[in-house]
Amino acid sequence: MSVLKKEFIDRMAENGGITKKVARQGVDLFFETLADYMSEDKETIMMLIRYAVKDKNSDICTTILNFLFKNYKDVFMECFIKGNELNVKIEAKSA
Repeated sequence: MSVLKKEFIDRMAENGGITKKVARQGVDLFFETLADYMSEDKETIMMLIRYAVKDKNSDICTTILNFLFKNYKDVFMECFIKGNELNVKIEAKSA
C-alpha cells in the first residue's frame, strides 16, 4: 500500500486533532528539515533507499523515493548504478 502526501496529511490532522493546514505545515517542515540535514550525503540517501524498499515499509516507499528523486536526482540515480563505490561500501557494512 502506498500513501499519498494528501492522505497522510488528512490522517495526521484526524489523529492529532489539528487542522489540515497545520498538518500540511508540519509535514512540509519535516521534509524541508530532512532535506537540509541530509545535505546531499550519498550514504544517507542510499540508506533511505534501502529503508524504503523493505517489505515492512511498503506503505511509505513511494513517498520516500519520490522525495529523494525530486530533491537529489543525481545522487539518487547514482545509487542504482551497478558497481558504484557507494553500493560496495554500503553492502560491505551490512555484511
